[in-house]
Amino acid sequence: MRIDVLGEPELSLDALVDPSGFINYPFLGKIQASQLTVRDVEMRIRNGLRSGFLVNPDVRVALTKYRPVYIGGQVRQPGVYPYALGLNVERALTLAGGVTAFGSTGRIFVQRYGGPEGARVRAELDAPVFPGDYIIIEERLF
Repeated sequence: MRIDVLGEPELSLDALVDPSGFINYPFLGKIQASQLTVRDVEMRIRNGLRSGFLVNPDVRVALTKYRPVYIGGQVRQPGVYPYALGLNVERALTLAGGVTAFGSTGRIFVQRYGGPEGARVRAELDAPVFPGDYIIIEERLF
């Protein structure tokens, strides 16, 4: 995300949200960014800077890029694909060329970015996909 503080170039920067959902910001340290709106992040930074650093900071936050989505297993074109708002499993599979003849749409799993290592949850075709998700299509049982 891009963070701009009007009139304070040393406080304006590009920040990457780490796997635990935080950004590292000068003077304030770690600030939660996941599960919050852009306005919520602006407010947290603004309030933090008001607490002893600036009188009335004008903070602007914008999302510049989403983490990609990873699709693997029994799909025609496994790989890394750009995330788009409103993406669900079915649309993601379309990006990967669809399921192979050996793939099962009943055996779809998603591993969430920042979730517990190796933790996968079963997903339906209409399940939402989030930035950094890894979608795995397993083989169907014959």
